[in-house]
Amino acid sequence: MFCPECGKEVKAGAKFCSQCGTKLVGIQEENKFRQSQEKEQPTKAIVVEGIGLLLFVYLLIVNSTTNRDVNAQIFLEESGPGVFLAGLVFIVISYFMFRKYKKKSNLYGIGYGAYIISCIASILFVVILGMSVLTAIPVFFMG
Repeated sequence: MFCPECGKEVKAGAKFCSQCGTKLVGIQEENKFRQSQEKEQPTKAIVVEGIGLLLFVYLLIVNSTTNRDVNAQIFLEESGPGVFLAGLVFIVISYFMFRKYKKKSNLYGIGYGAYIISCIASILFVVILGMSVLTAIPVFFMG
């Protein structure tokens, strides 16, 4: 550990810096708190989001083979929208998991990046849902 004031290395557990006399007790506790927060990430939310992203990647792979494979094209027509919505639902669920975690402590590193991805996907989900509702309204009234 180093003194935040003068930068001299101090022994772990020291209450004051031997060089400049700066009080170190509160700083040690703050450093321990930061280290525990940086290590702890919202693992469950990252896994849920990973499942959603895997569904999207799977659709991209199937979509890239549609020109070559008739079965892939049939799969996309029948199951593609369902798989896409399932992926979005997983990512939206992870968004709410990240929000809950974020209220308790800060997000760092991969947790923060995953939170941003889930925010973007949640907006995409709302836009797609809104477009689906808007396109269904005229069909519903016209019979």
